Amino acid sequence: MPVVTTIKDHELISPSSFTEVRLCHGRLILHREDTTERNEPAIWGSRCHALSELWLKKGILDYHGVMQQYALDYPEQYDYDPEAPVDEEMIKTANIYVKFCKALGPGDSTVEEKVMLCEDCGGTADYTHKTMTIFTVVDLKGGSGIEVDAEGNEQELIYAAASIGDEAFLYDYIDLIIVQPRILPGTPKIWRITPDVLDAWLIDVFYPTVSSIKKMLEVYPVDSEITPVLMRDLDNAGYLNASAKACRWCSAKSTCPAALDQADRAAVDDFAEFLEEKAGALPVLNQEGLYLLENIANIRKTLIAIEETALKALKNSIKVPGFKLVAGRKSKAWKDEAKAEAWLKARRFKQNEMYKQSILSPAAAITLVKGRKFAKDLDELYIQSDGKPTLALASDKRPDLANSAEDDFAEFKKETV
Repeated sequence: MPVVTTIKDHELISPSSFTEVRLCHGRLILHREDTTERNEPAIWGSRCHALSELWLKKGILDYHGVMQQYALDYPEQYDYDPEAPVDEEMIKTANIYVKFCKALGPGDSTVEEKVMLCEDCGGTADYTHKTMTIFTVVDLKGGSGIEVDAEGNEQELIYAAASIGDEAFLYDYIDLIIVQPRILPGTPKIWRITPDVLDAWLIDVFYPTVSSIKKMLEVYPVDSEITPVLMRDLDNAGYLNASAKACRWCSAKSTCPAALDQADRAAVDDFAEFLEEKAGALPVLNQEGLYLLENIANIRKTLIAIEETALKALKNSIKVPGFKLVAGRKSKAWKDEAKAEAWLKARRFKQNEMYKQSILSPAAAITLVKGRKFAKDLDELYIQSDGKPTLALASDKRPDLANSAEDDFAEFKKETV
């Protein structure tokens, strides 16, 4: 029987959500997974991991066979379709990941191994590989939306520490690797650290975080009923901390006091509250203004989540004081396009009056010809302009446009001296 990934419940603190829970302990209590709808990206990712596991352990003899067995084992996640059980993108994604793992060469390896760092934190390490001097942890990311970095990745640090156990100092290096084929097909991200770095992170970050979370759970159990009183108490105790990372996937951001307070501060009438005057210069943001700027993405998401929560309530006949559902802007569509087309032709309207036609955008054309021999020829037919200047955190890896302009000006001055 084909080998497939076993779907198990996460431990109390899963490696994938450790950073969010570290930043906001209360998230562990308030966040609830929505089980009313199928999470298609998660299902796709689980199937891709299952395919990759079989490929690494036994080789692939029958793509359809492994997914057919997967459907038998996990009917709640995947309905087997004999016509298209495995899509081409999944095969390509798994293939890139498997080739990378095998290219690590001779050495001891594990595939989809359950690991525990402590009694409350554990998960499944996708692939580990060890030689005499290097211990490697490889994580397959099947997502195509958000690019995942290896450097500073606490999920990978947990997998490394749990997999290597007490043997960390037998190795010169520990390589933490992210393979994300749907975003970076041939460019895995690698963060090489020493055992000292891993040990320092465990002592300074991981164990203090777990200890702090346990202290919270002594007062507020993880299965506590979520009420306004509970949320207020968690907030007052300092266990709720709104930030872009902590709130990104949290289901409670539309009702969380910390997130609402953050959004409320951004919605004040007097914008001047966030500015400070500089003599002979434009006003600049003060500390409060900088805080809001840093969290602007999270503030937007919180406001959107609040609106979606209200809409959902009203659509289910739950009253939202001060609000009601009304019809939005009306839109028009042809009952029968063929009849509409014949009607216009009968009245002798010209082609350019009846139809709108435009060529594909370069981005769409690149997708269209991808994988074909003549794909590279397309590069000569379009230009790529620089993106508009946009705000980003100082930690963003893209170059600083302001500094670049200063450097260019400095070179100009040298040439003219």
